[in-house]
Amino acid sequence: MGVLKLISDEQVRQIHLKAIDMLDRYGIDVMDEDCKKTLLEHGCKLIHNGRVQIAHELIDDMIRTNKSTIKFESLFGGKLKVERGKFYSHTFGGAAFVLDLDGNFRNSTGDDLLDSYKLNDSLKNMDMACALVYPTDWDNRMCQYLECLLPVMTSRKPVCGAALSHPGPAKYVAKMSEIITGGDKEKPRPLMTHVSPQSPFIWTAEDIDCVRYISAAGIPCTLLAAPMAGLTSPLSIIGHVTQVHAEILAWGVWFYLVNPDSPRMYAPRCFYPNMRTCQLSIGLPESAIASAIASQLGDYCGFVSDVNGGYTTSCASDVQIGYEKMQNIALPAMAGATIVTGAGAIAGGTVYSPVQHVIDDEIFGRVKRIMTPHDTDDEEAYGIEAIDEVIFNGSTFVQEPHTIDYLSELFRPTVAFQDTWRVWETTGMPDIREVAAQRAREIMANYEPVELDPALKKELDDLTKAAEKELLV
Repeated sequence: MGVLKLISDEQVRQIHLKAIDMLDRYGIDVMDEDCKKTLLEHGCKLIHNGRVQIAHELIDDMIRTNKSTIKFESLFGGKLKVERGKFYSHTFGGAAFVLDLDGNFRNSTGDDLLDSYKLNDSLKNMDMACALVYPTDWDNRMCQYLECLLPVMTSRKPVCGAALSHPGPAKYVAKMSEIITGGDKEKPRPLMTHVSPQSPFIWTAEDIDCVRYISAAGIPCTLLAAPMAGLTSPLSIIGHVTQVHAEILAWGVWFYLVNPDSPRMYAPRCFYPNMRTCQLSIGLPESAIASAIASQLGDYCGFVSDVNGGYTTSCASDVQIGYEKMQNIALPAMAGATIVTGAGAIAGGTVYSPVQHVIDDEIFGRVKRIMTPHDTDDEEAYGIEAIDEVIFNGSTFVQEPHTIDYLSELFRPTVAFQDTWRVWETTGMPDIREVAAQRAREIMANYEPVELDPALKKELDDLTKAAEKELLV
């Protein structure tokens, strides 16, 4: 499906087989006896120290039942059909800090989360938004649930809810989905979410429980493996990617056993650190290379994939942020990733910037333009009639209908400057950050909130009260 192959098809197959070998050799440390029992009942085996060796047949069955299309629909009618072989975008999520429109660096709040969805609704190249911030003014015990619920209740677009690591919130996210769908398993969901195993090859009881709720509810979910190269996986690109692939395959088996029909997405998070400090340095080219190779592996197994891309180590919307983000988005997109994430992220994903959110919308738009297929069978595309008129009849291309017809295909920047030095100078030498900030302010000033159906709102409010009663103890 991809147009760029960093490694050959045979090398992809070799990595896939080596990942299976890793699972045979190391197994999984399964920290839930009922889960372990289920795995053993389905052909898995115990190996050294009680670790579980995943049966090859289960991996094959899980891969065979992958869905190549996943449909979403927001509560306000925003539809999105995610198809393998096409390219989509969503933001990053989970920042504890915000660099706001006034240039203030501060803790993130619930208002920041809701404002980020208002902004995202108006950015045409953003297909979805994650829970961009982790509000520090909310009770941590409710945060993961609210990061799924409130965006669903306010966003015109389908959303990518919080990563779930606690079964309490996961249970209520599943209940929320049941209320919204009315129990209709075929109804498109307004959200997707994430549940991640631990590296290397560890399934905690909490993560296992989260899958029980989310997969059983049929909520689209990523199989998100996120080791840090050199710290929780091998430092070499091939070793790192192979472990990521192995962990995703194994984790998918648990989703499959809970609910064979659950929509599962291949979600490699290929992280590289600054080895002097052991801090994430996600702008390194190794992250982009590993993500691109992982995208090839996801495509090889027939997954809809969700790949980290639009991240940067830079702490400002500067030159560094531009080349790191373009590198990290374009490589996995061209290698076959279905969804690439990361819009709005600065400082390694620890900080949300609405200014960068607006700039990233244009970066993703440029990559989408790069990924637009070209039809060489379309005779009109060659412009022969226009050339005839210019060569034989003294016309100019500017006045030819062919030029007018294809003008709409040219990319139109939303914040980038595209004129001469003289114009730039006479208009006050605008900085792209100032332009993006102004655009964000205009979007927010003109945003018209949508009203949720009162009956549905009451049901969801009642659910939240029940969640508070159980979780806030």
